[in-house]
Amino acid sequence: MNNIWWFSSLLACSETKTDTGSIQPWSAAPLSEISGTCPTIDNSRELKTFTSNGTERSVQFVLPTDSTADIQPVFFFHGLMPEGSNPTNQLITGLSLQSVADEYNIAFILPVSEIWELFGQRFHLWKIEQGTEDNDLVVFDDLRTCIAEHFDVYNSDALNMDRLSTLGFSGGALFNTVILSNRSDTLASAVEISGGADLTIPGFSNPFSVHNPASINIPVLLVSGGSSDVWPDATLPVVDFESATGHLFSELQQAGQTSVHCRHNNGHTITPRAWTQTLDWLTDHSVGVDSPYASPQDSWSDWCVWEE
Repeated sequence: MNNIWWFSSLLACSETKTDTGSIQPWSAAPLSEISGTCPTIDNSRELKTFTSNGTERSVQFVLPTDSTADIQPVFFFHGLMPEGSNPTNQLITGLSLQSVADEYNIAFILPVSEIWELFGQRFHLWKIEQGTEDNDLVVFDDLRTCIAEHFDVYNSDALNMDRLSTLGFSGGALFNTVILSNRSDTLASAVEISGGADLTIPGFSNPFSVHNPASINIPVLLVSGGSSDVWPDATLPVVDFESATGHLFSELQQAGQTSVHCRHNNGHTITPRAWTQTLDWLTDHSVGVDSPYASPQDSWSDWCVWEE
């Protein structure tokens, strides 16, 4: 599991859809119509293809082995990875997600981003530049509908959509800001590890990961890695995740959102403690239930703050 700590990576307004009239009073209820096709959902650890908004996409799933009730759906967004790699499988393997799924009763949904080409390089990266986010947001819409409908076929009580949460590292965390800004009414909570908001990137006219205050209070855990939490490296810090995370924390605080910022000094990585607290945060939240982290936690106070 420790091999994950070397991960280094940088880094989707879509059509309005309505729910199916489910008893769920919020937008995480399955949509009445998806934009394409659903992938095969199983625990084979294989990449599954599906179509979304006219484009072929890929996704992996990690489902709890034996659970049949109250499963929590969690989207996990990867960071920048080179073309030809399998960014989701690296997360699954490096973080032992099958063991996590079994222990915490989580169904992980790990979509794969499309390919960018920049400066002669090709790599996986989410559409986080302002004005380009639509297709990746539709992927999120489609997949949350697909997994809800999949479980409903077998057992309507199996998947608890009131606990739908999102998690991202690096570029995936920056995309999490896009989800927070555009799909807050679908979430129970969110976690960003080395993410942030409102970045200015040289060579681009529009900002990246623009934050728009959510209409409802979504508890957000932010983790950053100190002065060396940058991309690509300290000699050329195109993205300063420490600063970007601090900016998002201030935005969330000003908007009255339940938010906590935890800082370590290990750079652009997922530390064991950050991962443990991430899982606590994700599994301790549900829509309509007050956050147990709304006030400071003694066991977190040595490296986390609740307000600037």
